[in-house]
Amino acid sequence: MKKLVYIVLMVILNLFQNHAYAQDRTIDSLKLALKSAKHDTIRCKLLNILAETAPEGEWENFNEQLGTLAEKNCKAAGSFKNKYLKYWGVSLANQGVIYFNHGNLNKALEFYSKGLKIQEEQKDMSGIASSFNNIAAVYSDQGNLPKAIEFYEKSLKLHEELGEKRGVAIARSNVGSVYCLMGDFLRALEYFHKSLKIQEEIGDMEGLSSTLNSLGFVYDRQGDLEKALQYFNKSLVLREKVGRKTDIANVLCNIGTIYNDRRNYTEALKYYNRSLKIQQEVDDKNGMAITYLNVAAIYQIQKDMSKALEYYFKVLEISEEIGDKDGVGRAQVEIASIYCKQKKHGKALEFALNGMRISWEVGYPESIRRSARVLNDIYKGTGNYKLALENYELEIKMFDSINNETKKKSTIKKQFQIEYEREAIKDSVANLAKTKESQLKHETAITQQRTYTYGGFAGLALMLVVAGVSFKAFKNKQKANIIITEQKQIAEAQKHIIEEKQKEIIDSINYARRIQRAHLPNEKYISRKIGELKKKN
Repeated sequence: MKKLVYIVLMVILNLFQNHAYAQDRTIDSLKLALKSAKHDTIRCKLLNILAETAPEGEWENFNEQLGTLAEKNCKAAGSFKNKYLKYWGVSLANQGVIYFNHGNLNKALEFYSKGLKIQEEQKDMSGIASSFNNIAAVYSDQGNLPKAIEFYEKSLKLHEELGEKRGVAIARSNVGSVYCLMGDFLRALEYFHKSLKIQEEIGDMEGLSSTLNSLGFVYDRQGDLEKALQYFNKSLVLREKVGRKTDIANVLCNIGTIYNDRRNYTEALKYYNRSLKIQQEVDDKNGMAITYLNVAAIYQIQKDMSKALEYYFKVLEISEEIGDKDGVGRAQVEIASIYCKQKKHGKALEFALNGMRISWEVGYPESIRRSARVLNDIYKGTGNYKLALENYELEIKMFDSINNETKKKSTIKKQFQIEYEREAIKDSVANLAKTKESQLKHETAITQQRTYTYGGFAGLALMLVVAGVSFKAFKNKQKANIIITEQKQIAEAQKHIIEEKQKEIIDSINYARRIQRAHLPNEKYISRKIGELKKKN
């Protein structure tokens, strides 16, 4: 029976790899094999595949089964212990993904770290590379960008060493995303385009959709809303084909933000609500917090303070739950701003001070500036002009810091344009050089062919001259012999004639040689001419 299960497993795996059946049929076959499996190693293998391939809402259950089964077998010594440890590490990492998708960053980091520990013990290099990537994603969402870069670079290095193209592409795209957040657009675009090249090469539709979304984000940050919208829409088309709901919701939110920036609030709310519907369906708390924040901002602009407060409190609740400090701080400052406008200065001050404390902890100049501005308004409203002035000065200081950063980004943007123009010129020059080189080779080949042709003609002419002269000499000699026989008296004269004819032969040969040399230039001459052509071109 065990042998039969092995055979069934191999057949199903082959069907899966060759895509002979539709995905749902393959999953049904895997489920059937799971029921028939008698050995836990086979169950773990099948559960691992199901955790990777089953749709959202199902794979989480298979991963939970995998973790329970693998952990149980790890505690018992045996020849398969290492395999069970590996599966346990995979299940822990997958659990981290579940928490991450739900926006619980603290729990995600906890499980990623547990999985990484097992992978390092097992020297599972591919698993380690993936865990580095996942840990970096948590740090990025928490606003710890230096840590995010550190772990993404670790992931990239390992994937390159392992020759895993898809992993390399993902890591490069992720590094680019962090550089974008840091305002280093030149380096961000460099990483994104390298990633796109690999994803197009291997046909990674999911990866392409992610990188296109990131490129949209870059252009959004640079203020090119039209180009940003183009990239977001391209990403949306691919993501709808792939079918990952959290990714679809993310890009819908991004499109909503572009319309928000254009002050088309009706269209923006339409996309935000589409995004929220999916996020609520899959319980994506991190995504919901971001979308709620955007919706609240629109209601605040439209002076609907009741609606704005409702959504800001939703942001605060979720941000606290998932451990997003920046989200907590921003929500509190916005709530304080609304309370201040409503003349509820006591409540406003409480929220604003908490927001300011968190803003300093996170270290974002824009968050500190916003907190200082709200505190300035609150203190003016309560008549505390000394503290109002202090916060006004802090706001100006942060504004200058942001303005300097903006100038720096503008310089980077110009540098990026210059670099791309330089690359374009370099490519044009390279293409021109190739064309000229091809033309030169063609001309050289023609010249050589002509040389060989002229040389052939010259050789033939020389042969004809020599043959003619020889024949003439023969005839002359024959004639001379007759003359000598018949007339001994004119022998000396005839001898002189023969000598003259021999001189003519020599002159003719020398002349032919001169013709030949004229059509066969020496190597130094050829080298010099090629050098001159290169200089002209």
